[in-house]
Amino acid sequence: MENKNEVKKPTKPRNTQENKEQVLEPLQEFVNKSSVKHLNSSLGKGSLLSIVKSPNGTRLSISKSVNEKLDYPSEIYFGCEDEYLILFNSQDTGIEGKKLAENKRGKLTIYDTTLVNGIIEEFHLDYSEVTSKSFVEGHYENKGRPVLYVRMD
Repeated sequence: MENKNEVKKPTKPRNTQENKEQVLEPLQEFVNKSSVKHLNSSLGKGSLLSIVKSPNGTRLSISKSVNEKLDYPSEIYFGCEDEYLILFNSQDTGIEGKKLAENKRGKLTIYDTTLVNGIIEEFHLDYSEVTSKSFVEGHYENKGRPVLYVRMD
């Protein structure tokens, strides 16, 4: 005799090829729509750089992928144009850049309060509510060397 108070557990559909196709087809249609933009870490859309301004210190960190693209510089030029911070490997160019004590070929962190505060002031970055900001939008231009333009807003 069946107990009326017994709750039946829903059964999972079997993982058949037909069930997979029923799930995948709508997803594939959705992804193929022209308005859907595929994003993943291989597109380089992670943080290009971040700036920390806190009572514990002020620093600028450059991602490992940017460090690699700039060919692991021992000297970096920092400049600005409109809403972009411009960086390139200024080693052996005769163009004055920030000399780095060492570059371990990973994420590159620069502890230079004057430089970082100058960047914060130039781009009117507000750190009143936060201690860290990451910047993900940017592009490279080849000017004999890769030059990174990071949008700072």
